[in-house]
Amino acid sequence: MPGFALGAGGETALARVRRMLTPHEPLARRERLTGLAAVAALLAAAVAAVAAAGLASFLAHHCHSFFA
Repeated sequence: MPGFALGAGGETALARVRRMLTPHEPLARRERLTGLAAVAALLAAAVAAVAAAGLASFLAHHCHSFFA
C-alpha cells in the first residue's frame, strides 16, 4: 500500500467529514473586502513588475531610435 494512502482512514477522516458537514460562518463584509484588496494589490504588484521589466528592456533595446 502506498504511503500516502495510510492517512486516508481512521479518526482524521471522520474529523474531515465533520468539518465538511458543518462549515464555518461566511466572512463578514470587511473581511471579504480586505481579502479582495490584498489579492488586488498582489496582482497589481506583479503586473507592475512585469511592465517595468518589459519597458526597461524595450527602452534599452530601442533607445537609439528615441533620441536620434
